[in-house]
Amino acid sequence: MAQHESPSLEPTGSADPEGSALAWSVGAVAQRLHVSPSTLRTWERRYGLGPTERTKGGHRRYSEADISRVELLHGLIGRGVAPRTAARLAASQGVTPLAHPASTADVADALEAPELFAADVLTAAARFDGGRLSRLLAVVVVEHGVIDAWDTYLQPALRHVRDSVADGIIGVDAGHLVSDTLATELRAYVRAWPDLDRRHAGVLLATVEDDPHSLPVVALQAALAGRGVASHSFGARLPAGALANVIATVHPAVVFLWSTTEMSPDDHVWQVSSAARADALVVLAGPGWPARMHHEEPKRVARPTSLAVTVDVVLKRLADLSEEPARTDA
Repeated sequence: MAQHESPSLEPTGSADPEGSALAWSVGAVAQRLHVSPSTLRTWERRYGLGPTERTKGGHRRYSEADISRVELLHGLIGRGVAPRTAARLAASQGVTPLAHPASTADVADALEAPELFAADVLTAAARFDGGRLSRLLAVVVVEHGVIDAWDTYLQPALRHVRDSVADGIIGVDAGHLVSDTLATELRAYVRAWPDLDRRHAGVLLATVEDDPHSLPVVALQAALAGRGVASHSFGARLPAGALANVIATVHPAVVFLWSTTEMSPDDHVWQVSSAARADALVVLAGPGWPARMHHEEPKRVARPTSLAVTVDVVLKRLADLSEEPARTDA
């Protein structure tokens, strides 16, 4: 008959008798986190989040770092994050500056409603409280995912900040603090995915050369990372000449260009991007693009109106390209 470890033999907080004081049995961890031992074993089997230490007698034990990762997984799942997404974030703990949910208790109430979140972001910006601002922006991305966070919380908060700057409620410097902090947290989110799919010819993301706004580009990079896809992000004001060099080197499958400034139908950036490989998709996003560009081919151009649609468009293009060799060989 199989023997099962009992939490009562190793109460929460005790040292392992055969090894380090930071080593815990499955039963003790289960008791500590209020989950069943079978749940811990399932998480280990499915996601590789299990004990990494061994006692002198060869028994596998959880270190404090192991427990921290499992605790983060448990907390994220409890907040509605998809289990596999939660597992990848938990596995990356210790190599990413994303905030741990346990350290964000002071901002949890702000996520109860987008209006509360926007007001809290504005207050933190007005006080130049960078620490609280970072926690607010990090936790909303971790708990809701980039797309839902962007649509439901972040865009309304950014509009609230912009309106407050325009009305003189806060200064331009406070507005820049919000934008810069959000960009930092989104890039941290990207770094939390070390095993992104880089098999594709490439996804190139940029803001046109006269546009200073890079947050939509960074948000798309983070959203694609959350779906397992790597991208080349060049932020704001990429000149047409530099874009041409990147396209010639990378031969991207998708070229995403964001513009809030008014563009002409024959803009140089457009001419460069439309000269990419014949099967490349050019994605024009933002309010600056005219209804039709010169020599625009509908099959080669997409004009999504939201972050979610943009992600779907990019993923579909990559999927179509990955299937083409199979159809050719048939």
